[in-house]
Amino acid sequence: MVKKMSKNIFVVLALFSFAVKDAKLVKMVSMIIVNEPLKSAYSVYNAYGPNSGLKMKVTPSKFSGPPHLRQLLGHCYNATIDSYRYEFCPFVNVTQHEQSFRWDAYSGILGVWQEWNIVNYTFYSMQMLQGDSCGDLSRTVTVILKCGATEDIKSVTEPSRCNYEMTFETPLVCHQHSLLVYPTLSEKLRKQWNEIESELHMEELTRQGYNKKLVKIFQSAGYYLLDKPAEIQVKEKISLKSKTTEELLEQCRQEKEELRKEIEGLRTLVELKRSTGDKKQKDTGSPIKAKKQKNDIKRRNLYKNAAGLVKLINRRQNVN
Repeated sequence: MVKKMSKNIFVVLALFSFAVKDAKLVKMVSMIIVNEPLKSAYSVYNAYGPNSGLKMKVTPSKFSGPPHLRQLLGHCYNATIDSYRYEFCPFVNVTQHEQSFRWDAYSGILGVWQEWNIVNYTFYSMQMLQGDSCGDLSRTVTVILKCGATEDIKSVTEPSRCNYEMTFETPLVCHQHSLLVYPTLSEKLRKQWNEIESELHMEELTRQGYNKKLVKIFQSAGYYLLDKPAEIQVKEKISLKSKTTEELLEQCRQEKEELRKEIEGLRTLVELKRSTGDKKQKDTGSPIKAKKQKNDIKRRNLYKNAAGLVKLINRRQNVN
């Protein structure tokens, strides 16, 4: 279903009357405002719209994630917040339009759909990257999905310069399992996840190694970008530098503790394998020893039997 939006088309009709004689007079000039609904699913602000001056720097990624969210495709949602009108087209882009009479009022693309942000094995937010230029970097939007009675943009903030955070409500995510990652994976990828989960449980894989393999699974599913643009990597480095000294020290302590646990786990694993090897060596010599013991028992039994026969013969001879 196509979402209709309204636009104002200003039509100026000039009705000129001329005097019969020498003078030319303009008798009436009237202005009519006509409301005409949009017929485009993505609105004129979409880069592929016929009348749009906005152009996306990159192509949106293909649809991915929970299948029921496909219902959002082909729809755009608007909200006016603090003199700006925001338009969110799921799995396409986010645009911003300044509601101002200034001649240079901003109207542009804040981000283009690229990948998911997965938290605790759940689809947490949509990453809209590679928006309009903002100095040396590009604008980005993190769209957080929340449960709501209707599809609606609830809030838009700018935590850091040109990095926006949008909260979008929809009834499609109200079920407690609606955003789980595991059920959306193919059978092959679920099998791979089960294997690394088992390796982590058996301490055959470190937490760091587990996370790396899990990222590859998400990349194979199309939930993460295979190769992030260089400027996004730079942005991640900048965000790391912007942390306070106390935060960095705490992060170092946590990483040190994780490494200590991993080392202890590896030592335990080495000791276990070493003891298993020693047991195998002992088991290798045990058949020879058992055979010798068996032969000794047979020999003793023969001696006993022989002694018994000698006694029996002597007894019979005495009787006779």
